[in-house]
Amino acid sequence: FIWLAAEKGLFRYDGFEFKFYSHPEQVGLSVFSLTKDDDDTIWYTNLASQIFYVKNDKVVLFKSLKDFFKGNLARILVHKNRLFLSQVGKLIVLDKNTGEILFKSKEDKSHFTLMKKPFFNW
Repeated sequence: FIWLAAEKGLFRYDGFEFKFYSHPEQVGLSVFSLTKDDDDTIWYTNLASQIFYVKNDKVVLFKSLKDFFKGNLARILVHKNRLFLSQVGKLIVLDKNTGEILFKSKEDKSHFTLMKKPFFNW
């Protein structure tokens, strides 16, 4: 498949036709930071700081981080079972299986706060 993140939404192309993907709680159509992890899960975000994934041909709203990113676009990186979301001066690390926040930068952008568990498990 070829996955496309566009102003008009998320699409998958199978070589013959395009399929549109969305979630009923998704704010706006534009999607960004399209990422595929080692489990073949497709992750993306939008301008409302909602984090979604596509698994088994269905879109799931994973988490809303609007209070943390405050309308700024977050970039997604997935490593093993960790989801890293960053924006200039901000970083948050989530457990991709539970949604638990493992690490979050402080609002003043100069310090970091380590949550309960270490998130680096190389």
